[in-house]
Formats: sequence, structure tokens, C-alpha cells
Amino acid sequence: WHLQFAYFESALAVEFLIEKHGLEALRNVLTDLRIGMPINVALDRRCDELSQLELEFDQFLRKRASELAPQVDWSKPDAGVLAAGGRTAVEALLKDKPNNFPALMLLSEAQIKAEQWADAGTTLQKLIELYPDYTGGDNAYEKLADVSRHLNDRDAEKQTLTTFAGISADAVSANLRLIEIHSEDDEWQQVAEATDRLRSIDPLLKTAHEAAARSSEQLGQPTGVVTALQRLLILDPDDPADVHYRLAVALHALERNDEAKRQVLMSLEEAPRFRDAHRLLLKLVRSEGGK
Repeated sequence: WHLQFAYFESALAVEFLIEKHGLEALRNVLTDLRIGMPINVALDRRCDELSQLELEFDQFLRKRASELAPQVDWSKPDAGVLAAGGRTAVEALLKDKPNNFPALMLLSEAQIKAEQWADAGTTLQKLIELYPDYTGGDNAYEKLADVSRHLNDRDAEKQTLTTFAGISADAVSANLRLIEIHSEDDEWQQVAEATDRLRSIDPLLKTAHEAAARSSEQLGQPTGVVTALQRLLILDPDDPADVHYRLAVALHALERNDEAKRQVLMSLEEAPRFRDAHRLLLKLVRSEGGK
């Protein structure tokens, strides 16, 4: 965590330098570093005196921190008091401090545990309104989506998960669920968008490439089908005969018939009695004869 925070600080330093002195100044600093110049000398030479940079960076960070969820009460409740009083103590605390983030998190967990879905939804909505950029492992978005699922509010679930997937760089489960429900609802463009996000997070996830192929098939995009299935084959799919066959169909649609013939033969090698593959092979052979 210390190392990750150091990377975060470095990212903020880069953002600050670009905002304050421009992208070209940062490039010049990198050029100086490449030839072996110390970082302090490069910054002093290309941007400003180091003492002035440190002062301005401190102000930049404080401003950024003050703008983060400004309405939230971040004070930590006494754990012993809450443990002894339970939910009653949490609700009492929130009467005095209605925007206390830790207490609201505890209340939402208690409401979910008690299956008070509507009340939990209200609490989670408030958490999101207070801190919409929070995407940690206990974030309110995924909990609210689950609450919507229990309330049979499919549209609300999709909307919440879509919002979360758009701001989180690690929303694997959210994108998987979006692929599932958009597929069930025949919303293939939304499936394609979810698979793009998922492949960016984990390019080795077979589910993502399979969903990308399905959405491209439904949208009539053979080039997308070819790309997705070629990647899926590298990952050792569960049903290689089907993948080779579908790849052959997409290649045939693109008039890449030599490649299509190879793929359909590979499909038949896996499943010799695959009738659709036999039909496609005959079609391809006949088209060769007609040339």
C-alpha cells in the first residue's frame, strides 16, 4: 500500500507539473533525466526553483484534498461504543452527524443484513451522493445494484452498475453482471461496451472475449468476431470446435475463404460429426470450384 500510494503521489506530481508548466516542460525534464541529469537539477532548470515547486505542490495537494467529498464527515466513531450499542448506537450517532461516512456504511450493512432493501437503498444513495468517486471494495454502487436486484428493479441495477463501471478501473464483477443482463435483454451494443471495459481490465479473461464475439455476431460486425475469437483460441476455449466454426463463418463473411476453410477443417478435427461445419465446408469447396 505504501508503494501504491507513492505511485499515486507521482501521478499527482506529473499532473501538477503539466497543469502549472505545460506538457513541453515535462518532456524537457524527461530529456534531461535521460542523459543522466539529477531530477532536482532538471526540475529547477525546466520548471521553477525547487523550493517554489514544493510550496506550490503542497498547495495543489491541499486544494485537491479539500475538494474530495467536501460534505462528508470523516470522523471515526468510537468502535467500542458502536460494538456495545449496535445499530441503535449507529442511528443515534447519525442524528447528530447525518453525513458521517463510516456510520452510514455501518447502517447500510445492518439494513442489508436485515433485508430492509428499500431503507438500504436510501442509505446507499446518500453515500453515493456524498462521495460519488468512491470505488473501494466496500463501495456503495455494487451494494446498491445488489439491493436493486433484490427489489426486482432491473433498470436501476443496470444504471448503477454502468455508472460504477465507468468510474472504476477494476470493476470486473460489475462488467460481468452487465454482460449477463444486457445479453438477456438483447442489448448487444451495451454488451460490447461492457466487454471493452472488461478486456481492458483483464485481457486474459475468456468470458470477455466470448461475450465480445457474441455481441459482434449479433451486431453484424464480422471483423470484431474474428478479433475476439482469435484471441479466445489463444486462451484454450472450452469448446474449440464451436469457436473454430464461428471464426470460419466470420472469415467467410469477410470473403477470406482460404482462412475460413482452414478454420472449418480445424473445427471438424475437433468434432468430426459437426453438421454445420460440414455444410460450411461444402459451401466453401463449391465456391472454389466456381472460380
